[in-house]
Amino acid sequence: MTFKRLDLVEKMNDIVAKHYPGALPAK
Repeated sequence: MTFKRLDLVEKMNDIVAKHYPGALPAK
């Protein structure tokens, strides 16, 4: 369950990073 949630969060972060390039710190 936890790993699925983390995977979902990673995907959401990916989507957010693509739509809002300045919203998240660059990795």
